[in-house]
Amino acid sequence: MATELKRVNGTLPSREIEKQTTELRRAGIIYRKNLTDAVQMFNGYVDSEGKASTRPKWAYKNITTKIYAKRNLNVEMVDARYAGKVGRDVVSDDDLNFIQAAENLVTNLLLTGMQSGKTRKKIKEIINIRITKLAEAHRVDDMGDAA
Repeated sequence: MATELKRVNGTLPSREIEKQTTELRRAGIIYRKNLTDAVQMFNGYVDSEGKASTRPKWAYKNITTKIYAKRNLNVEMVDARYAGKVGRDVVSDDDLNFIQAAENLVTNLLLTGMQSGKTRKKIKEIINIRITKLAEAHRVDDMGDAA
């Protein structure tokens, strides 16, 4: 908590801020790999209605686009790619925290949805609702007011 307060107040040395940012970005690799694995499993999932993935090549992109859209990041990510950078390297730490939380949430929702035998449609509905709620929670400012 003290470190976060120092960072907010600008008293944390810039090297320490860079170290925390690097660690945050490094941790994102794990979230992305877990999400990729869950999406691959979902691609092979045939639900109780006999429905399977119709566009497995687009599944990961569709999910990440949905996540980024909740923070209006799709344009930033595309612009970064055109500039020869990795999209995640151009977003703020706050946005990166949201992306990682959303990726972790979607991973868990995909896995638990498949394990409980939910339909693909229901899993997607739940994901959309929960990502929206997560984005709303991340928009709350320090005073508790919605931004």
